[in-house]
Amino acid sequence: GIAYVGSSIQGELNYPNAEYVSDTMAWNFFLYYLLDVPNNWQNTDKITYYEMGLDQWSSSNNTNIAASSTDALYLDGLSLIPQNGTGSSSFISDPSNPSPTIGGATLYTTLDQGPYDQSSLEGRSDIVTFSTQVLSSDVSISGRVKLQLYLESDQPDCDIVVRLVDVYDNGDNMLITDGIKRLRFRNGYQQVDESFMSPGAIYNVDIDLPFTNYTWMSGHQIKVYLSGNSSYRWDVNLQNGGTMYVAGDTIVATITIHHDAANPSRIVLPGSNPVLSNDKVTNSSVSIYPNPAMDQLFIEAESIIDAVIINDMTGRTLFSSSLHPKEINIAKYLPGMYLVSLKTKDGWVKKRFI
Repeated sequence: GIAYVGSSIQGELNYPNAEYVSDTMAWNFFLYYLLDVPNNWQNTDKITYYEMGLDQWSSSNNTNIAASSTDALYLDGLSLIPQNGTGSSSFISDPSNPSPTIGGATLYTTLDQGPYDQSSLEGRSDIVTFSTQVLSSDVSISGRVKLQLYLESDQPDCDIVVRLVDVYDNGDNMLITDGIKRLRFRNGYQQVDESFMSPGAIYNVDIDLPFTNYTWMSGHQIKVYLSGNSSYRWDVNLQNGGTMYVAGDTIVATITIHHDAANPSRIVLPGSNPVLSNDKVTNSSVSIYPNPAMDQLFIEAESIIDAVIINDMTGRTLFSSSLHPKEINIAKYLPGMYLVSLKTKDGWVKKRFI
């Protein structure tokens, strides 16, 4: 349904603590300033805001509630990790079959509005995802999230769409916020700033997301979806370097995100959350077998395993457990490569199997 100000139902989520509070505040504001009602409005804090994730109202008498420090997580394979990653990730962008918009901050009456599960996007060839391990404690942010990407494309122009997601412990991938950058405008938005890309060249691009105050709860995951479009919330880039916002031939682009030491693509989160730097990847002794596997995957470790996650190569979570399973049934998995992440007392261990 259509979201509206004051409703407790926003997208697929429900915020009963937030219902009609904005309406009450608006009434008090107008009563004080227009009708001189002595309701003490002049003594309210400068900023009143609802903290999503924690599901509670907060207020501040500061002029800004942006965090003064930041945490950085680096892209690596399918993961977000606290140190530089390796390699690169590629996806296609086909303007004739763009990835669909699913919820978000849109006023289109024909689109869903608010937080919606993004899981149906996974498995598409025009989407890549990166996620943290399961969080061992809450992670809070307040401010503008920034993606700093090193990318290349085989076409002169393309878009990069970022969807920031909260992966719930039930597997839902709920949208928090999103943003977009058109690469011809990577240097600025004046006509003199317009610049097209050359095949094989790597460009450093910053993508700022809207101001966000949010908390990922313990047991959840921080996740980022990257794609070349989100239709039809945003105009679909024809990627041919021609005039924008007109009909024309579309060109399929291959977009590569580099995330190695020389090209440290990362997400910068406004906040101070030690857990994000503590959950490092370790080389602790853990083995999985057989590899390749057909029906069962067996796990052996020298220490207790606190969590196990299996993702396919699109980033979709197929298995998640806070227990220490010694074997996992994989008989229904399609042929291909998978990533298994295991949390030990020393940190996270990542293994691949076929």
